[in-house]
Amino acid sequence: MNLLEKAYLITPVEKVGDIYFKRDDKFAPFNNGINGSKLRQCVLLFEKNKERIRNGVITATSVLSPQAPIVSELCKYYKVPCTIYYGGTTYEKLNQTPYAMICKNNGANIEIPCNSGRQSVLQYHANNRTKETNEFNVKYGMDLENNLDVFIESTSNQAKNLPDDLDNLVISCGSAITTIGILLGCTLYNKKIKNIYAIGIAPNRLEKITNYVSLLNKKFNIDINLSNLNYIDAFSTLKGFKYENIKKETYENIVFHKRYEAKTFNWLKNNIDYHNEKTCMWIIGGEIN
Repeated sequence: MNLLEKAYLITPVEKVGDIYFKRDDKFAPFNNGINGSKLRQCVLLFEKNKERIRNGVITATSVLSPQAPIVSELCKYYKVPCTIYYGGTTYEKLNQTPYAMICKNNGANIEIPCNSGRQSVLQYHANNRTKETNEFNVKYGMDLENNLDVFIESTSNQAKNLPDDLDNLVISCGSAITTIGILLGCTLYNKKIKNIYAIGIAPNRLEKITNYVSLLNKKFNIDINLSNLNYIDAFSTLKGFKYENIKKETYENIVFHKRYEAKTFNWLKNNIDYHNEKTCMWIIGGEIN
């Protein structure tokens, strides 16, 4: 089975204790720490743009984001040049940064084009470079805006095996890319869910979700219902939910990603009566190491 075929496989839903878990962290085709929904999105993105990636691939992102190691892993697999743009740091610090070292070990060229780590500033520099080099530019969030078809074929399809008639579906919401895909999938596969909780562990994405849902509704002539969506702006309102902070959480045999799902599970256990309400948590990815 090749990589693309593996990307289309549906990852399992497991009941552990009193909670169902959608285990997208079990999409790990390289038998290393690279895993999850974002990896699948990137596989389909590369497959769609096989000719373009031959010129090389560039991505500009935070040192804390798993996007860079994912992109570098796939560049190694597809045997194409890879450049990572980081900002607001030094090469000495990057040598002590786990994600940057994964990229370096994968053969990526790491550059610091500016003193700012802001995504908009980094993307500006990446955009200027690709005008000259014609490299394939993987923008923040796996370039959803320009690749809606990839988006539909990846995360939304994974909603097929969600349990029916859930009381609660709980999702980590960072860039909101995966959240939007899950909302689409729940509509496509007619999932009956009383409450969907998107736990915002990054700056508020509710407007982004609303805008993309409107776009998807028009493009695919569907009606994604947002009446059951509860956006929890944990990033702005709850202590310890800052993106750069980490949290340790486990549940029976599951160890949650310290920057993403651990914060979400912490919210779930303190706010959802999961012993008595049928609850599923979507694990987007596990730790990359």
